[in-house]
Amino acid sequence: VYQPFDPDSLQGWYLDIDNGYQELTPNEQGWLWCQPLGLWLGAWSGTIEETSAVWLRFYDRDGNLVPLPEEAAEQRAEVAEQRAEVAEQQAEVAEQRAEQLAERLRQAGIDPDEI
Repeated sequence: VYQPFDPDSLQGWYLDIDNGYQELTPNEQGWLWCQPLGLWLGAWSGTIEETSAVWLRFYDRDGNLVPLPEEAAEQRAEVAEQRAEVAEQQAEVAEQRAEQLAERLRQAGIDPDEI
């Protein structure tokens, strides 16, 4: 149960086969542990699909926010872009080095295009 206008209102229960429904005890942040998922459920203040609000989100065992599919895709795209930039820089360095070596060969009287 959660009232969006009261972030501290999160309550939850689990089914104990012997004792029926048992209330979950929140941690210091007010999050509830979801044993079947191995995740915490807690309030998060932020923007999703251009709507800023307090949302219920999952957190891992260490308290890290579990990204939504869109966030995970964005993170993967950022990593891919960074890798592409690194590869481009490495290619530029290799090209500069090749040009320097070619110049040294020319200075030694060797045509690098004929090697």
